[in-house]
Amino acid sequence: MQPQTDSAQRAAPGSQGRSRRVRRSALLWALIALAFYLSFILMTLVRGWK
Repeated sequence: MQPQTDSAQRAAPGSQGRSRRVRRSALLWALIALAFYLSFILMTLVRGWK
């Protein structure tokens, strides 16, 4: 049985930069979603104190 290799090593030469961009954009969208989530929690708490 052959050892498993990383898919980036098997992929085409230009795909490493593409995977890096995809990872960065996924992280950016996750941070945006987290900001919305936390802001809605904060709004709920602020409205509850009034």
